[in-house]
Amino acid sequence: MFPINGWPITNLELSFVESLFEDLGPLGLAISIEGAQLRITQTVPSEPVDYRTFYGEAHRRLHRNIIGGRLPPILEFEEKYGPSVFIEGKDLTLGAIDPHLRAVDLTQKAHPSTRDKAIVDYLRTYQTVASHQSVGRENAYILEDHGHADLPVMGVLVLSSARFYQPHRDEVLQWPSPKELDNLSLRRQAKAKRVRLAGLNRIMQVAVCCALPPYSVLGAASLLAVAPFVSEIRDDFKARWHDRKRNKDPDLVGVTTTTSMGLTGTPFQALYVSMFFDPASSDPKGAKWNDDNTIYSRLGASHPWLPNVRILAREPYANFRCLLSSRTWNLALAVAGPNINPKHREYLLQQISPQTRSKLLRHVIEHVGLSNRIFQGNPVGIFLGAVDRPALEALKEGRPRESRPVLSWDKAVARFKNEFDTEQANRSLDIRRRDAVRDRVSRALQTTLGQIRLSSHSG
Repeated sequence: MFPINGWPITNLELSFVESLFEDLGPLGLAISIEGAQLRITQTVPSEPVDYRTFYGEAHRRLHRNIIGGRLPPILEFEEKYGPSVFIEGKDLTLGAIDPHLRAVDLTQKAHPSTRDKAIVDYLRTYQTVASHQSVGRENAYILEDHGHADLPVMGVLVLSSARFYQPHRDEVLQWPSPKELDNLSLRRQAKAKRVRLAGLNRIMQVAVCCALPPYSVLGAASLLAVAPFVSEIRDDFKARWHDRKRNKDPDLVGVTTTTSMGLTGTPFQALYVSMFFDPASSDPKGAKWNDDNTIYSRLGASHPWLPNVRILAREPYANFRCLLSSRTWNLALAVAGPNINPKHREYLLQQISPQTRSKLLRHVIEHVGLSNRIFQGNPVGIFLGAVDRPALEALKEGRPRESRPVLSWDKAVARFKNEFDTEQANRSLDIRRRDAVRDRVSRALQTTLGQIRLSSHSG
């Protein structure tokens, strides 16, 4: 028996701990046995903290596990649709790239094409944190390159219903939390619920914002990130969700999203409203809603536009429990129920609900003297997106906004193409920009089919 944190464990429990820490190795966790002592060590990120690098392998391993579990339909997609969906770098003419967004209604009553549904499903799995079919509303868009034969797919954007409660968002909009609601009178509770529901009708969650290589190398994900605020998507949202009785005035005012690999989200950074606003084709915009006047801003400890107002919501963290192997789960079940026939363990694990599995693991972890915090990874960024402050103030109060500014898709496309315009970069006095553009173009043109196919990422 080896003591762990002062608590003796059996050989079976030791096998579980060893398997557990082998699975969680990418988190910097390790164990060693010195004589009769079992020692636990953990490497921590060095300052300044680079979460994306430190936890990168853990996220990649998690993604590989997901890909492996969905490999048959992935391979089927690549064989059936790959020739028309993918384009290698050697076949790409940069000057011909012509991005077009196409709305696809994936509901059964809309009878979506098998190909469109397959494309969106493939891109759901493609992004690092794979997405599932949304519950509630969903607006999906395929970004295609009309400048090349077969209209290769550049990426996919999926907007889904926002969470009913989201602490950071709710504090910014000053919507009461469940605990705060309990302290209100019934009349004020009813009013708060009406305000929240009216606001949620005008917010969506960016569930998928994913570009395929070689377009991802060129920055197509940032183009997709701007899209929720252009007139094409606003009009599609209005058409999809207009209801004479329940929602007479659907208006996509803002979006929320999360960044899985750290506090920053590359596609959502440095998107300044002024870059994409065209006063000639839009309602007037109001005051900026964050200091940088960006479309997206991470919700941190300070309110984005109210001075001296603190946001008290706790920072969420990535959880890596899904890194656990079937061997570790089987050992956990053996520790929890030593009299269960080993032949039946795999079957039992497949039958029990996710909630029961969670309780089982928590019990075994605590039984051997560990904490469930060992699954905790990097902090997760919570982002809010909007064009101006009046839009968010209207959400806060649960009322329609008066002026409804939109961003320009043409300006967004022009900015995207500027990111790989080598002729313009060569005229720049900024050496770093010239080098960055050249590197971006070089990597895009060298993209191979193996780098594009998701199945190539499973090993």
